[in-house]
Amino acid sequence: MTATNIHHAIGLHMHQPPGNLALLIETNHWEAEQIIRCDERVLRYARAYRDVARLLGVGIEAVGGHGQGV
Repeated sequence: MTATNIHHAIGLHMHQPPGNLALLIETNHWEAEQIIRCDERVLRYARAYRDVARLLGVGIEAVGGHGQGV
């Protein structure tokens, strides 16, 4: 059997529209929490599998009401 080297790169970009998380925190806290947990889950799994997930690009963007990244 021949050894096969597998090379891959994954890029994830998770974006929330301007003011969305702030609005959800005020009006639907449960949904806001689910979004935040989803974002956190990616980083947790990347850490847990760092031996095989060596090249992983993750961008998490929540844009505030004034166009500033939060």
